[in-house]
Amino acid sequence: MRVSLGLGQDQRIFLCTAKKRASNCVCHSRKVLISSFLTRYQKALSRVNGKKRIDLMEESKDGRGGEETRVDELRVVFLSTEVSPWSKVGGLADVISALPKALAGIQSEWKGDYNIIKTCRVMSVAPMYEQYDDVRDCQMDVPLPEYPLEGICRHASLFETLDDAGVHRVFVKHPMLGMRRHDASRGHPSLTYIEADGGVYDCRHMDIRYDILAWGALVSGILLPNYEENTERIADVAEGGTIASCCGGSTARDVVFVLNDWPSALHVLRLKHIMQGLVSNEVKESLSDIEKRILGSLGRVKTLFCIHNLAYQGVFSEDTLSNILLPPDSVAPLYTKTRLGDILGPTPDEEGNESDTLGITKDLNDVRLDDNTVNFMKGALLCCDQIVTVSPEYAKEIMSDDMSLNCGMGDILHRRGVCGIMNGIDTVEWDTLHDKYLPVDGRFGSSTVSKGKSYMKKAIQQKFGLNVDDKAVLFVFIGRLTEQKGVDVLLRSFTKILPQKEAPRPTKSVEECMTESQQSKLQLAVLGTGDPWMERAVESLEHSFPGHAAGICEFSEEIAHCLLAAADYVIVPSKFEPCGLIAQCAAHYGAVPILTATGGLYDLGRSGIGRLMPKFDTVGESVDVMIEIVNTAVEDYKTDLYIQEQATCMEYDMSWNKSALQWQDIITQVLYM
Repeated sequence: MRVSLGLGQDQRIFLCTAKKRASNCVCHSRKVLISSFLTRYQKALSRVNGKKRIDLMEESKDGRGGEETRVDELRVVFLSTEVSPWSKVGGLADVISALPKALAGIQSEWKGDYNIIKTCRVMSVAPMYEQYDDVRDCQMDVPLPEYPLEGICRHASLFETLDDAGVHRVFVKHPMLGMRRHDASRGHPSLTYIEADGGVYDCRHMDIRYDILAWGALVSGILLPNYEENTERIADVAEGGTIASCCGGSTARDVVFVLNDWPSALHVLRLKHIMQGLVSNEVKESLSDIEKRILGSLGRVKTLFCIHNLAYQGVFSEDTLSNILLPPDSVAPLYTKTRLGDILGPTPDEEGNESDTLGITKDLNDVRLDDNTVNFMKGALLCCDQIVTVSPEYAKEIMSDDMSLNCGMGDILHRRGVCGIMNGIDTVEWDTLHDKYLPVDGRFGSSTVSKGKSYMKKAIQQKFGLNVDDKAVLFVFIGRLTEQKGVDVLLRSFTKILPQKEAPRPTKSVEECMTESQQSKLQLAVLGTGDPWMERAVESLEHSFPGHAAGICEFSEEIAHCLLAAADYVIVPSKFEPCGLIAQCAAHYGAVPILTATGGLYDLGRSGIGRLMPKFDTVGESVDVMIEIVNTAVEDYKTDLYIQEQATCMEYDMSWNKSALQWQDIITQVLYM
């Protein structure tokens, strides 16, 4: 029996809460006036768009009638290149795993002239890098453009599962999205942004790869039935029915797409072109069959583009346009030197005159880019409905005039505005009392943190060749081994303060003895992969500082969890950091984070979590600052100050609860703006 689209026990209630919480979302340069927004919101709800919707008329509680209660279904679709636990190369996978779950679980209420009940179906779409045991074939093919690549498969397939929170997980399968096998010792579970299939396809065709993903997300988000309905459709097919290449229900579905970083940028342009068919018969006639099916199923459709790291923008040569076959009206926003006024309209200058500000700063053009490049992220930033990023401070930084932070996008971001919402962590995955990666004796809560961390510290010391000493102060770094993460400063600093192998000297000064005593308490463990020279340096730590340092150049969730459970301090010396999930995980595990005052790290530090270092200037000055902070941390270890810092960290709510409410508000706000 087909599942009803009305309210059901398995559905999550998405009741708009703009009046109560809109002020929580930090949005710069384009703050929404709440009273004005509510007026527009109510007017939008009263409009009839001529499409079939799910409406319900009820009497009010006092029995007078005449009050409309409207029940609408909203689908929120997250598009990403990775989603844990199926694929992961970084924090984005954790976000796309946890945020949709938190959003699906929200229950709240909004009151106005109309009573609106919005049932929210949350979906994520990601590449299917290999065969996953827990997914099923949707029995739906996605037709693709005639890409100029010999032998390419002309359709993609969709696979799906329903996770324990009711989130519809969809995966796009195509040979170009296949996974290249890595060196098992490195432990990488999936592709990175610069790698491609190990067969005929390679990184020269990343543009086509992510266009395929965009098509998969369009069909999944708008035409794919809900999981329960698709169960019946698949059963019909199994009994001899015809497999449709794509299908769409008679209900016009409201959809908000949340697109993450540059690989999802083409989705914005494809969708915008299809929507032009609503107002232009010429465009409508030019649409392909699949585009017309999508157009016929559109209700309200909006796009949010989330910046997780502005430094990675997807810059290609102009030749890529002939590969992905974008329609002509979608090309202009991609060009590096497209004038901002051509897309967004003229910008008033300081004197009130209109000017055509370049979307890319001139100096950056001269240094990095040329006339024949296209920029995927720029296209998305110009054409999406709302720009979001992963912390309030990072939103400020990327709209500033500092080119080291705005990466040439400052003009666009300042003009459009960026909403900064702090990421949370999955407190089920990161739970010191029930962590599947920790031995039973190594699990702990706030009242048993000392005992649990002592057990885990000993286990880590034994496993990685550190001196077994409960009084040692264990510093941990976990992350990519790159200069952006401050690893060059980290290595230069610790090589100056870790005890080195040297021949015994007959006499030493008092100061030398005191310094050696403090250094003898210091231990460092580094986990991560990245730049080759940094990997070599990290791997040499154990030889250079035996018993005091361990370098682990691999990707391992298990080791990461164990290191955080053992650590006294976690050092996060990033030169810029959009959010800094590892710092949140560290604090949640009772490891006091030492943070650079940048991006999301600064937001965390000013909330009273951990210790802040000033932003990096020159490497030499930064090394001196880090050495001083590390020495102070060693002196403070186990003091009342340290114990209070640790308790504050563990008590702080690192979950997605607050952030998911802010996401709910911005989604509702964008949908009805």
